[in-house]
Amino acid sequence: TQTFATHAQPEGNTWKLEPYSNLVHAIKAARNNDILLLNEGIYNYATIEIPIDNKIITIKAAEGVEAKPRFYTRLLSLQGALSGLNLEGLEISGARLDNYKQELPDAADHQWNDWVVNHSNSQSLVSLKLDDCIVRNYHTGLFNLNGGTGKVMESVTINNSILHHLGADNETGVLNIGAAQL
Repeated sequence: TQTFATHAQPEGNTWKLEPYSNLVHAIKAARNNDILLLNEGIYNYATIEIPIDNKIITIKAAEGVEAKPRFYTRLLSLQGALSGLNLEGLEISGARLDNYKQELPDAADHQWNDWVVNHSNSQSLVSLKLDDCIVRNYHTGLFNLNGGTGKVMESVTINNSILHHLGADNETGVLNIGAAQL
């Protein structure tokens, strides 16, 4: 089986992506306040740590989709003081997929998919928002905001979302802020 990805191009500040589009390229190339619209299908980046550097982006389901786009990712890593992330209308999973796009939630390397979003430096971020999403199969939890001491985030918002199979380490589940402040 051969797979390929195409580079999407934005129209203004909006990127329209299909499952064969290179979502990682779009995230890296996106500018501050860009919106990435995902059509129905599987976006498989289960083994990739995706950096989001010094920008706020929105990744959301395109209007009119009948099923939530399925986004498999190891980790979204927020870096820099101006970073923020809005996730809307998606199904997000830390499970692995086999060659037939069937989930392998208990794969040996699944435990490396510990957080959906990580921010572990001393710079503060702008915001995190999760709206109308299903998030599952992460070994540790949802957000790791352990950026040292002091304020690390302006706001964290979770609306109308289902979170399950998080926190298999039995120590954390949704939010870890360590000694930091929100």
